[in-house]
Amino acid sequence: MIQILAMLLHATCVSFDKKGVLLQGPSGIGKSDLALRLIEIGGFLVADDQVDLSVRAGKLIANSPKSLLYKLEVRGLGIIEFPTIQNIPLSIVVDLVQKERVPRFPELEYLKILNVCIRRLFLSPFEPSCAIKIKTAVKNFWKGNYK
Repeated sequence: MIQILAMLLHATCVSFDKKGVLLQGPSGIGKSDLALRLIEIGGFLVADDQVDLSVRAGKLIANSPKSLLYKLEVRGLGIIEFPTIQNIPLSIVVDLVQKERVPRFPELEYLKILNVCIRRLFLSPFEPSCAIKIKTAVKNFWKGNYK
């Protein structure tokens, strides 16, 4: 019997070099705004507002629901279309939090999604360096992000 694991998550996903970054946090925290800044520094949109997650070969794979494909909500401009990339293995999960909750020297943390443990970071979305921190994390943490 083959078991298919999948779920729809309220989050945003961007990719660098075909390595996905899942941005999650409460409504209004800045997921879409951060995604726009990540796209500006070389990322590609995977999904905004909702992310379809599935498991393949022990990795979490991110896609956009068809109704939201190419769409990114840009506050003040509306819904803007961007090129997207699909079937992206997640590299890290970034929980977006207030600045005071970002650990200075974080311990290695993992989050379990669909029975897969993946590296988890906590960052403040409106810090000027947040997008660069995420790009740096993807580049440096890729090999050891799954348990």
